[in-house]
Amino acid sequence: FSEEDIAAINNILFASGEWNEEDLSVRSPQEMEDYFASLSSEYSDKIRLFYRHAVDSAIPRKYSIPLLDALNTAGYNTYILSNFGQFAKEKLEKRGVFEFLNHTNGHLFSYEIHKIKPDKEIYEALLNKYSLKFEYVVDMYKVKYKQTKEVMDFLINEKDIATDIELIKGNMDDVFINVT
Repeated sequence: FSEEDIAAINNILFASGEWNEEDLSVRSPQEMEDYFASLSSEYSDKIRLFYRHAVDSAIPRKYSIPLLDALNTAGYNTYILSNFGQFAKEKLEKRGVFEFLNHTNGHLFSYEIHKIKPDKEIYEALLNKYSLKFEYVVDMYKVKYKQTKEVMDFLINEKDIATDIELIKGNMDDVFINVT
């Protein structure tokens, strides 16, 4: 693709927010491809080609598994929460790109519940799926952790949305965190 093609496809699919449809995965891959191609008659063929091969260049990061293993050894729990479509995930799973998931305590992808970040339902779904205790209070989550170091589990995955953090200690067994 030329620089102009890349910029146009970026604007059509990503800057416009249309790619969220892929992350939600409420349509089949063919329906998604047709939908994306319909967004621009000028770039229709290139959008189809891009959609079919968008994740082909993804590779596992060499540091991922050692980092997750080190966190687990240190006593941290790790959870992955990601906006990711089913078509893309299945393509990458066949290539072993998601092997790192076997080194976490759990994961949830947007396509599994047809919700995407920052919708609060996707956060609650992860917390509920793994029986993590929490309380939602006016646009923030209060999550009770067994150990202070468990706070890191939450922050590692959600560092991009956290604009403020308040750590409130209870007794030796209580740690609360407000992430806004």
